[in-house]
Amino acid sequence: MSYKLVSILAAVVGTAGLAACSAPAPTPVDDASASASTTAEASSAANGSESSEHGEATVANNEPRKVMSCTQELTVEKSPQRVITMGDDAMAFLWEMGIHDRVVGMGKALATEVYEPEVLEALKDVPIIEGQKNPGGGSTLSTESILALNPDLVIGYDTGADREALTKAGVLFYSPDAWCPDETGSDAVELPTANFDLVKTEARKYGKLFMMEDKAEEIIAQLDGKIEEVKKASPQDRGTGMAIYIDEGDEQFWAYGKASMVQPQFEAVGLKNVYADRKERLIEGMSMESVLDQNPETIVLLYGSGTAEGAKNTFMGINGASNLDAVKNNKLFTMPFRFTDPPSPNSIRGVEKLAETLGQ
Repeated sequence: MSYKLVSILAAVVGTAGLAACSAPAPTPVDDASASASTTAEASSAANGSESSEHGEATVANNEPRKVMSCTQELTVEKSPQRVITMGDDAMAFLWEMGIHDRVVGMGKALATEVYEPEVLEALKDVPIIEGQKNPGGGSTLSTESILALNPDLVIGYDTGADREALTKAGVLFYSPDAWCPDETGSDAVELPTANFDLVKTEARKYGKLFMMEDKAEEIIAQLDGKIEEVKKASPQDRGTGMAIYIDEGDEQFWAYGKASMVQPQFEAVGLKNVYADRKERLIEGMSMESVLDQNPETIVLLYGSGTAEGAKNTFMGINGASNLDAVKNNKLFTMPFRFTDPPSPNSIRGVEKLAETLGQ
Protein backbone atom coordinates (compact mmCIF):
# COMPACT_ATOMS: atom_id res chain seq x y z
CA MET A 1 0.00 0.00 0.00
CA SER A 2 1.30 3.45 -0.83
CA TYR A 3 1.44 6.45 1.43
CA LYS A 4 -1.46 7.90 -0.55
CA LEU A 5 -4.64 8.11 1.44
CA VAL A 6 -7.33 7.51 -1.13
CA SER A 7 -7.46 3.73 -0.59
CA ILE A 8 -7.84 2.31 2.90
CA LEU A 9 -7.64 5.71 4.58
CA ALA A 10 -10.80 6.81 2.83
CA ALA A 11 -12.44 3.67 4.12
CA VAL A 12 -11.54 4.26 7.73
CA VAL A 13 -12.09 7.99 7.87
CA GLY A 14 -13.85 9.32 4.77
CA THR A 15 -10.31 13.38 6.06
CA ALA A 16 -5.38 19.98 14.55
CA GLY A 17 -6.63 21.71 16.90
CA LEU A 18 -5.00 25.04 16.04
CA ALA A 19 -3.95 27.83 18.30
CA ALA A 20 -6.96 29.86 19.35
CA CYS A 21 -7.25 33.27 17.71
CA SER A 22 -9.84 35.79 16.69
CA ALA A 23 -11.14 35.17 13.19
CA PRO A 24 -13.29 37.03 10.68
CA ALA A 25 -16.73 35.68 9.92
CA PRO A 26 -16.92 33.34 6.92
CA THR A 27 -18.06 34.71 3.60
CA PRO A 28 -21.84 34.25 3.30
CA VAL A 29 -22.85 31.82 0.57
CA ASP A 30 -25.28 33.19 -1.95
CA ASP A 31 -25.68 33.52 -5.71
CA ALA A 32 -22.66 35.76 -5.93
CA SER A 33 -21.67 36.65 -9.44
CA ALA A 34 -18.24 36.62 -10.97
CA SER A 35 -17.99 40.32 -10.21
CA ALA A 36 -18.23 39.52 -6.50
CA SER A 37 -15.21 37.26 -6.82
CA THR A 38 -13.32 40.01 -8.62
CA THR A 39 -14.16 42.45 -5.86
CA ALA A 40 -13.05 39.95 -3.23
CA GLU A 41 -9.72 39.44 -4.94
CA ALA A 42 -9.09 43.15 -5.08
CA SER A 43 -9.40 43.20 -1.30
CA SER A 44 -7.50 40.00 -0.59
CA ALA A 45 -4.85 41.76 1.46
CA ALA A 46 -7.56 43.27 3.63
CA ASN A 47 -9.22 39.88 4.09
CA GLY A 48 -6.00 38.40 5.36
CA SER A 49 -5.20 41.29 7.68
CA GLU A 50 -8.59 41.16 9.41
CA SER A 51 -7.21 38.38 11.59
CA SER A 52 -4.21 40.17 13.05
CA GLU A 53 -2.93 37.11 14.92
CA HIS A 54 -2.52 35.33 11.60
CA GLY A 55 -0.54 38.23 10.14
CA GLU A 56 -1.20 40.10 6.91
CA ALA A 57 -2.15 37.92 3.96
CA THR A 58 -0.21 39.59 1.18
CA VAL A 59 0.22 38.62 -2.45
CA ALA A 60 3.85 38.70 -3.52
CA ASN A 61 3.07 39.59 -7.13
CA ASN A 62 0.58 38.81 -9.85
CA GLU A 63 2.74 36.41 -11.84
CA PRO A 64 1.00 33.07 -12.58
CA ARG A 65 2.02 30.16 -10.36
CA LYS A 66 2.51 26.55 -11.41
CA VAL A 67 1.31 23.98 -8.88
CA MET A 68 1.27 20.22 -9.31
CA SER A 69 -2.01 18.53 -8.44
CA CYS A 70 -1.04 14.86 -8.58
CA THR A 71 -0.03 14.41 -12.24
CA GLN A 72 -1.71 17.60 -13.48
CA GLU A 73 0.05 20.94 -13.57
CA LEU A 74 -2.22 23.80 -12.54
CA THR A 75 -1.70 27.38 -13.63
CA VAL A 76 -2.90 29.83 -11.00
CA GLU A 77 -3.63 33.17 -12.64
CA LYS A 78 -5.08 34.86 -9.55
CA SER A 79 -5.52 34.09 -5.88
CA PRO A 80 -8.70 31.98 -5.47
CA GLN A 81 -11.50 33.75 -3.60
CA ARG A 82 -14.28 31.12 -3.50
CA VAL A 83 -13.08 27.76 -2.26
CA ILE A 84 -14.76 24.40 -1.71
CA THR A 85 -13.02 21.85 0.52
CA MET A 86 -13.98 18.20 0.19
CA GLY A 87 -12.14 17.01 3.30
CA ASP A 88 -11.55 18.91 6.52
CA ASP A 89 -7.73 18.73 6.55
CA ALA A 90 -7.45 21.65 4.09
CA MET A 91 -8.97 23.92 6.73
CA ALA A 92 -5.86 23.57 8.88
CA PHE A 93 -3.85 25.38 6.21
CA LEU A 94 -6.56 27.89 5.28
CA TRP A 95 -7.09 28.86 8.92
CA GLU A 96 -3.40 29.40 9.55
CA MET A 97 -3.18 31.49 6.37
CA GLY A 98 -6.10 33.63 7.51
CA ILE A 99 -8.21 32.90 4.42
CA HIS A 100 -10.76 30.48 5.85
CA ASP A 101 -13.41 33.10 5.07
CA ARG A 102 -13.00 32.24 1.39
CA VAL A 103 -14.56 28.81 1.92
CA VAL A 104 -18.08 28.75 0.45
CA GLY A 105 -18.80 25.04 0.83
CA MET A 106 -17.46 21.89 2.48
CA GLY A 107 -17.83 18.24 1.58
CA LYS A 108 -17.85 17.28 5.25
CA ALA A 109 -18.19 19.00 8.60
CA LEU A 110 -15.09 19.87 10.58
CA ALA A 111 -14.04 17.34 13.21
CA THR A 112 -15.15 18.82 16.52
CA GLU A 113 -12.48 16.95 18.47
CA VAL A 114 -9.71 18.27 16.25
CA TYR A 115 -10.55 21.90 15.55
CA GLU A 116 -10.72 24.53 18.26
CA PRO A 117 -14.09 26.15 19.11
CA GLU A 118 -12.94 29.38 17.45
CA VAL A 119 -12.51 27.58 14.13
CA LEU A 120 -15.83 25.78 14.41
CA GLU A 121 -17.62 29.01 15.27
CA ALA A 122 -16.04 30.93 12.38
CA LEU A 123 -17.17 28.30 9.85
CA LYS A 124 -20.49 27.23 11.34
CA ASP A 125 -22.55 28.84 8.58
CA VAL A 126 -20.62 27.34 5.66
CA PRO A 127 -22.94 24.80 4.01
CA ILE A 128 -22.09 21.10 3.86
CA ILE A 129 -22.54 19.85 0.30
CA GLU A 130 -24.56 16.67 0.17
CA GLY A 131 -22.87 13.90 -1.77
CA GLN A 132 -23.09 10.18 -2.40
CA LYS A 133 -20.92 7.77 -0.48
CA ASN A 134 -18.32 6.14 -2.71
CA PRO A 135 -16.91 2.60 -2.27
CA GLY A 136 -13.91 3.95 -0.33
CA GLY A 137 -16.12 5.52 2.30
CA GLY A 138 -15.69 9.12 1.19
CA SER A 139 -18.25 11.30 -0.56
CA THR A 140 -18.67 11.96 -4.26
CA LEU A 141 -19.90 15.45 -5.03
CA SER A 142 -21.75 16.13 -8.26
CA THR A 143 -20.34 18.72 -10.64
CA GLU A 144 -23.68 20.54 -10.51
CA SER A 145 -23.64 20.88 -6.72
CA ILE A 146 -20.10 22.22 -6.84
CA LEU A 147 -20.67 24.72 -9.65
CA ALA A 148 -23.84 25.97 -7.95
CA LEU A 149 -21.58 27.67 -5.38
CA ASN A 150 -19.54 29.42 -8.08
CA PRO A 151 -16.10 28.34 -6.80
CA ASP A 152 -12.81 29.13 -8.45
CA LEU A 153 -10.95 26.39 -6.52
CA VAL A 154 -11.89 22.94 -5.21
CA ILE A 155 -9.52 21.20 -2.80
CA GLY A 156 -10.21 17.49 -2.75
CA TYR A 157 -9.50 14.07 -4.18
CA ASP A 158 -10.16 12.54 -7.60
CA THR A 159 -12.55 9.88 -6.33
CA GLY A 160 -14.82 12.61 -4.97
CA ALA A 161 -15.37 14.88 -7.97
CA ASP A 162 -15.06 15.05 -11.75
CA ARG A 163 -11.75 16.86 -12.17
CA GLU A 164 -12.08 17.02 -15.97
CA ALA A 165 -15.57 18.53 -15.84
CA LEU A 166 -14.52 21.13 -13.29
CA THR A 167 -11.45 22.03 -15.32
CA LYS A 168 -13.62 22.55 -18.41
CA ALA A 169 -15.83 24.83 -16.32
CA GLY A 170 -12.82 26.94 -15.42
CA VAL A 171 -12.54 25.71 -11.83
CA LEU A 172 -9.12 24.76 -10.46
CA PHE A 173 -9.06 21.33 -8.83
CA TYR A 174 -6.21 20.82 -6.39
CA SER A 175 -5.48 17.49 -4.75
CA PRO A 176 -2.96 17.51 -1.87
CA ASP A 177 -0.11 15.05 -2.36
CA ALA A 178 -1.46 12.71 0.30
CA TRP A 179 -4.74 12.33 -1.58
CA CYS A 180 -3.20 11.44 -4.94
CA PRO A 181 -3.96 7.91 -6.18
CA ASP A 182 -1.17 5.34 -6.22
CA GLU A 183 -0.03 5.33 -9.85
CA THR A 184 2.18 2.27 -9.36
CA GLY A 185 -0.59 -0.09 -8.30
CA SER A 186 1.98 -2.13 -6.41
CA ASP A 187 2.27 -2.85 -2.71
CA ALA A 188 5.94 -3.71 -3.26
CA VAL A 189 6.97 -0.08 -3.73
CA GLU A 190 9.32 1.05 -1.00
CA LEU A 191 7.92 4.24 0.48
CA PRO A 192 10.14 6.84 2.11
CA THR A 193 10.03 7.31 5.84
CA ALA A 194 7.54 10.05 6.65
CA ASN A 195 8.79 13.25 8.25
CA PHE A 196 7.53 16.72 9.08
CA ASP A 197 8.93 18.06 5.80
CA LEU A 198 5.77 16.66 4.21
CA VAL A 199 3.81 19.33 6.08
CA LYS A 200 6.20 22.02 4.88
CA THR A 201 5.93 20.83 1.27
CA GLU A 202 2.15 21.05 1.39
CA ALA A 203 2.27 24.46 3.07
CA ARG A 204 4.43 25.80 0.24
CA LYS A 205 1.99 24.45 -2.33
CA TYR A 206 -0.86 26.24 -0.58
CA GLY A 207 1.33 29.34 -0.61
CA LYS A 208 1.58 29.12 -4.39
CA LEU A 209 -2.11 28.33 -4.83
CA PHE A 210 -3.11 31.51 -3.04
CA MET A 211 -0.08 33.61 -4.09
CA MET A 212 0.91 33.90 -0.44
CA GLU A 213 4.37 32.35 -0.39
CA ASP A 214 5.66 34.67 2.33
CA LYS A 215 2.78 33.71 4.59
CA ALA A 216 3.48 30.02 3.94
CA GLU A 217 7.09 30.46 5.05
CA GLU A 218 5.92 32.27 8.17
CA ILE A 219 3.64 29.35 9.02
CA ILE A 220 6.45 26.85 8.39
CA ALA A 221 8.73 28.73 10.79
CA GLN A 222 6.02 28.64 13.46
CA LEU A 223 5.45 24.92 12.96
CA ASP A 224 9.20 24.24 13.11
CA GLY A 225 9.32 26.04 16.44
CA LYS A 226 6.52 23.90 17.86
CA ILE A 227 8.22 20.69 16.76
CA GLU A 228 11.49 21.72 18.36
CA GLU A 229 9.73 22.61 21.61
CA VAL A 230 8.21 19.11 21.76
CA LYS A 231 11.55 17.46 21.06
CA LYS A 232 13.36 19.47 23.72
CA ALA A 233 10.71 18.76 26.34
CA SER A 234 10.49 15.02 25.60
CA PRO A 235 12.82 12.27 26.84
CA GLN A 236 14.94 10.65 24.14
CA ASP A 237 13.68 7.19 25.01
CA ARG A 238 10.13 6.44 26.15
CA GLY A 239 10.40 2.83 25.05
CA THR A 240 8.46 1.05 22.32
CA GLY A 241 5.14 2.21 20.92
CA MET A 242 2.45 1.17 18.47
CA ALA A 243 -0.27 3.25 16.81
CA ILE A 244 -3.50 1.39 16.04
CA TYR A 245 -6.47 2.66 14.06
CA ILE A 246 -9.76 1.39 15.45
CA ASP A 247 -13.24 2.90 15.37
CA GLU A 248 -15.94 2.37 17.94
CA GLY A 249 -17.71 -0.93 17.26
CA ASP A 250 -15.32 -2.11 14.53
CA GLU A 251 -13.91 -5.62 14.57
CA GLN A 252 -11.00 -4.77 12.27
CA PHE A 253 -8.03 -2.59 13.14
CA TRP A 254 -4.76 -1.46 11.55
CA ALA A 255 -1.26 -0.46 12.66
CA TYR A 256 1.18 2.03 11.12
CA GLY A 257 4.61 1.69 9.55
CA LYS A 258 7.37 4.11 8.69
CA ALA A 259 5.51 5.91 5.87
CA SER A 260 2.82 7.26 8.21
CA MET A 261 3.04 10.59 10.01
CA VAL A 262 2.90 8.47 13.16
CA GLN A 263 6.61 7.80 12.58
CA PRO A 264 7.94 11.37 12.99
CA GLN A 265 5.44 12.02 15.78
CA PHE A 266 6.68 9.02 17.74
CA GLU A 267 10.29 10.01 17.12
CA ALA A 268 9.64 13.56 18.34
CA VAL A 269 8.23 12.38 21.69
CA GLY A 270 10.81 9.63 22.22
CA LEU A 271 8.79 6.55 21.26
CA LYS A 272 10.23 3.79 19.09
CA ASN A 273 7.64 2.60 16.59
CA VAL A 274 7.69 -1.20 16.70
CA TYR A 275 6.80 -1.17 13.00
CA ALA A 276 9.43 1.37 11.95
CA ASP A 277 10.98 -1.33 9.78
CA ARG A 278 7.79 -1.91 7.82
CA LYS A 279 7.64 -0.21 4.42
CA GLU A 280 3.86 0.15 4.50
CA ARG A 281 2.07 3.25 5.67
CA LEU A 282 -0.87 1.21 6.90
CA ILE A 283 -0.37 -2.37 8.08
CA GLU A 284 -3.32 -4.60 7.32
CA GLY A 285 -4.22 -8.02 8.62
CA MET A 286 -3.68 -7.05 12.22
CA SER A 287 -4.84 -9.32 15.06
CA MET A 288 -4.53 -9.22 18.82
CA GLU A 289 -1.99 -12.03 18.50
CA SER A 290 0.26 -9.80 16.38
CA VAL A 291 -0.08 -6.97 18.92
CA LEU A 292 0.78 -9.34 21.75
CA ASP A 293 3.81 -10.59 19.82
CA GLN A 294 5.16 -7.04 19.72
CA ASN A 295 3.79 -6.17 23.17
CA PRO A 296 4.69 -2.45 22.95
CA GLU A 297 5.15 -0.46 26.13
CA THR A 298 2.80 2.26 24.84
CA ILE A 299 -0.22 1.98 22.53
CA VAL A 300 -1.96 4.96 20.93
CA LEU A 301 -5.44 4.23 19.59
CA LEU A 302 -6.42 6.46 16.66
CA TYR A 303 -10.08 6.84 15.76
CA GLY A 304 -11.93 8.66 13.00
CA SER A 305 -15.53 8.23 14.11
CA GLY A 306 -17.33 7.59 17.37
CA THR A 307 -15.63 8.60 20.61
CA ALA A 308 -12.33 8.06 22.34
CA GLU A 309 -14.03 6.01 25.03
CA GLY A 310 -15.84 3.97 22.41
CA ALA A 311 -12.61 3.20 20.55
CA LYS A 312 -10.91 2.19 23.80
CA ASN A 313 -13.79 -0.02 24.90
CA THR A 314 -13.88 -1.66 21.47
CA PHE A 315 -10.16 -2.43 21.64
CA MET A 316 -10.38 -3.72 25.20
CA GLY A 317 -13.25 -5.97 24.14
CA ILE A 318 -10.90 -7.97 21.92
CA ASN A 319 -9.83 -11.19 23.57
CA GLY A 320 -6.28 -10.90 24.92
CA ALA A 321 -6.12 -7.09 25.16
CA SER A 322 -5.93 -7.17 28.95
CA ASN A 323 -2.66 -9.15 28.69
CA LEU A 324 -0.81 -6.29 27.00
CA ASP A 325 1.86 -4.51 29.06
CA ALA A 326 0.56 -1.15 27.82
CA VAL A 327 -2.84 -1.98 29.31
CA LYS A 328 -1.43 -3.30 32.58
CA ASN A 329 0.73 -0.20 33.01
CA ASN A 330 -1.98 2.31 32.04
CA LYS A 331 -0.19 3.32 28.86
CA LEU A 332 -3.10 2.83 26.49
CA PHE A 333 -4.01 6.25 25.08
CA THR A 334 -6.41 7.61 22.47
CA MET A 335 -6.17 10.42 19.92
CA PRO A 336 -8.31 11.51 16.95
CA PHE A 337 -6.81 10.20 13.73
CA ARG A 338 -6.86 13.65 12.14
CA PHE A 339 -4.04 14.64 14.47
CA THR A 340 -1.77 12.36 12.42
CA ASP A 341 -2.46 11.99 8.69
CA PRO A 342 -2.61 13.58 6.19
CA PRO A 343 0.36 15.95 6.67
CA SER A 344 -0.95 19.35 7.76
CA PRO A 345 -0.73 21.75 10.71
CA ASN A 346 -3.03 19.22 12.40
CA SER A 347 -0.07 16.81 12.44
CA ILE A 348 1.98 19.33 14.41
CA ARG A 349 -0.83 19.97 16.83
CA GLY A 350 -1.10 16.20 17.09
CA VAL A 351 2.50 15.75 18.22
CA GLU A 352 1.89 18.44 20.83
CA LYS A 353 -1.20 16.59 22.03
CA LEU A 354 0.70 13.31 22.11
CA ALA A 355 3.51 14.85 24.17
CA GLU A 356 0.97 16.28 26.62
CA THR A 357 -0.77 12.92 26.93
CA LEU A 358 2.41 10.93 27.48
CA GLY A 359 3.63 13.45 30.01
CA GLN A 360 0.66 12.83 32.29
